[in-house]
Amino acid sequence: MGGPNYDLSAAWQVNINQVREKPLARKGYIKKLALRTGMSFEVLWHNYCTDDLAAAHFAKDPRKQNAHEKIAAEWIKKIPGVHNFQKLKPNGEKALYVYQGDILSAAGKQGIETPKSLDFAWDIVLPKQHATMSFYASHKHTGIDGGSQDNQFADLRHFTIEASALQQEKQIRFVSLADGEYYQKKRGSCGSKLNALQAIANQSKYTAAMTSAELPACIAACLKSMFDSLSQNKQAEIQTEFDALIERIHDYA
Repeated sequence: MGGPNYDLSAAWQVNINQVREKPLARKGYIKKLALRTGMSFEVLWHNYCTDDLAAAHFAKDPRKQNAHEKIAAEWIKKIPGVHNFQKLKPNGEKALYVYQGDILSAAGKQGIETPKSLDFAWDIVLPKQHATMSFYASHKHTGIDGGSQDNQFADLRHFTIEASALQQEKQIRFVSLADGEYYQKKRGSCGSKLNALQAIANQSKYTAAMTSAELPACIAACLKSMFDSLSQNKQAEIQTEFDALIERIHDYA
């Protein structure tokens, strides 16, 4: 499938249609705009109600509605082998954070400077529930260069640093998901921003940095590691189901 499809044209159209469906919601603003500019209220109101460009101007930007994160979430939870997928709360008592390789609740992070809250959590499970591994992810989709884009990279870098502090054996994986042109762009001898994240993540075998498109291969590799750790009898018991699962993951990717 080549990873999530981040085309937001459909989301823009939904928001533009909402402007058309609820024109009175902006009538007061249009009146103020007419008074401020000296333009005709009737002309402005007509354009607002009928012109696509005007409607697009007043429509909510899907990027400010976490559209990229929602698209990634829908794509990840459909990867074969993924169970119990959660799009985590961004704040409040149910938000989760990572600090020095540990998962903290909102109450547990009081007084600690952690990265921003985790975005996604899910489990991967071998057939017949023989083994389970938990994943925690921070996700960013970042387009062209700029100040806000650099801030997004800084957030992802902070997460990767704290996650890579995990060094002891646990059935946990932390993943920095870096999607968009910003992370792929080569920057001289330093490589890309994704390369920089990977250099940090590689300090721990429990942490990885990648694009969402690369996630199915990562999940397949983790499942294979879990399978290899089973006894020969248990491997034989689930071999056929395991092979079919790995094939479905490769087909999805």
